[in-house]
This record gives sequence, structure tokens and C-alpha cells, in this order.
Amino acid sequence: PNDARLWQVLALACRDLEDLAPALPAIARAAALAPNDALLAHTHARTALEAGLPSVPLFEPARRLAPRDLSVLLGEAAAFLADEGLDAAVARLEERLQPLAQWVEGHATLARLRWMRGERETFASSFETALLARPADVALWQGLVETLMHAALYDSALAVLERARARIGDHPAVVVLETVCRAEKGDTEAADRLFARLGPVQHVTLAARHMR
Repeated sequence: PNDARLWQVLALACRDLEDLAPALPAIARAAALAPNDALLAHTHARTALEAGLPSVPLFEPARRLAPRDLSVLLGEAAAFLADEGLDAAVARLEERLQPLAQWVEGHATLARLRWMRGERETFASSFETALLARPADVALWQGLVETLMHAALYDSALAVLERARARIGDHPAVVVLETVCRAEKGDTEAADRLFARLGPVQHVTLAARHMR
């Protein structure tokens, strides 16, 4: 009865069965038995979130124990969205991003939340702010372009790619993103030329885009 790992295994088994009623007290018991275990704290918070119960306070010990675990910060944002609403989730993620300008997934998540809030013109602005400080960061450029493409803003994505070229040159990521963007936009001749330039497709995602 005092073995935290056994309670954890029970909780995970119940979660796998999508039976959260017994999972939550089991993981709560595990977290109480091992209060310095970051994974247990995070799993406790996640299980409460999945069960539709208030979970914001449960993410605090997880964040304290694992301050560099970015998945905890994403979970915390989801908890704020569920518990306190869209504005609170946006505010908390903005706060978390301030010292983490390079965190692409955080920027992408914030962009989705802002889009949900109706910010059609400025939903990806945190990427732009981060790029002012890190203009040679390939991952940030890629994340911004992919975010615009998810919103089907292909002309905007192509404009960003031109700016990216001016900063990082004809990087392979830029060529791939332009290829996909042209294809999705329906500019087939340009896309065909770019696919030919890329040579044999080596990645399944790009292969799927090529087939489309």
C-alpha cells in the first residue's frame, strides 16, 4: 500500500482503459507517496485535466519539480484553458514564453489559442517577436511558416519564406517549405520544379505532400 510505483502502474492501466474514476485517486496516492517525483506530479495533473476536473493547481508542483519540461508548460496552458478560459490560457502561455524565445511548440500553441480568440491578423505575432531576437533561428522560421500554412495563409507563408531567405539563405528547410506551400496553393508547375530540385523524397511527410 505504500509503494508509489504500484499505484502509478494501477493509474496508468486505468487510463489506458479510459477509466479515469479509479485512475485519479490511484495517481493522487502515488504522487502523495513520492512528492519529489516530477513524472508522478505531472501525471496527476494530466489525469485530472483529462477527467475534466480543476487541474491548474496540480500543475504547479509538476512545474516546480521539472522547470525545463516543456510538456508540463503545454499541459498547464491546457489546464488554464479548461479551468479559467481562453484569455487566461493566452496570458499564462505568453508569460511562459518570455524567457523561452526558441520554444517553437509554445509559439505554435499560442498562435492556435489566439486564432481561437479571433486574432486573424496577429495570431502568430509571438513568432515575429522571437525572430527579432533570433533572426538566424531556422526552427523559428519553419514554425512560423508551418503555422501560417495550417491556417491556409499560403501567400503570407511565401512572404515569410522570402524574409527567411534574406536571413538564413537558401536553407534546405526553406526550399522544402516553399515546395509544399506552392503545391498546397495549387501552383503545380512551380511545385513540380521545386520537387525536382529536391531530388528523391526521403521523408514520409514530404512524400505524402508530393502525392497530393
